[in-house]
Amino acid sequence: MTLSDERMRRPATLSRRLLVALGAGIATGLLARALYAVLPEPWTTLANTSALWGLLSFTVVALTRARGSRAILFGATTLVAMVATWTVLDPEPQSPRVLALWAIVAIGAGALCGLAGDLAGRRHPLWHRLGLAVMSGLILGEAFYGALLIGGPQWRGEGAVGVLLALGGGRRWPDQMLALGLAALMAAALFGAYLLFDAIAVG
Repeated sequence: MTLSDERMRRPATLSRRLLVALGAGIATGLLARALYAVLPEPWTTLANTSALWGLLSFTVVALTRARGSRAILFGATTLVAMVATWTVLDPEPQSPRVLALWAIVAIGAGALCGLAGDLAGRRHPLWHRLGLAVMSGLILGEAFYGALLIGGPQWRGEGAVGVLLALGGGRRWPDQMLALGLAALMAAALFGAYLLFDAIAVG
């Protein structure tokens, strides 16, 4: 393959992966709405938690093996598509302030989760653990916030997902504890962010 052939293939590959990210976001948005409609209370919370939604961006980037700026782009595209699908199907229209907040968070959180998926997919143990710590920390932070300020068993379920993800940071016990510790630090750092998000959303 010549250099010119390689350059011609890159835009096509990028377009295909963007379509994958877009399709995954739309499909998961539809699934989330369906789950929200059928799950009993309080488990409906798990269908519309922003941190668990971020797992989609994380997974899409990890599976497509996107790196750097592409990981950020794919992650943001995936979560924006999911949030947009969720919003379109919302039976109760949201205020412009809330829609703007959702859009900003979808772009930022999607980019962060995409970057985490990039790092988690790398072979170097440090980057791998850091990527898992970021994603699991997002989940644990939201679970801790919900358990402390709202209450309910659904938050324990979300927390269990975060712990299991963090434990994937190594096969040995010390490595797993290190990854879990990093995730806990991330969760603590994000507690204020979740508090701010809800404060703005409520107005």
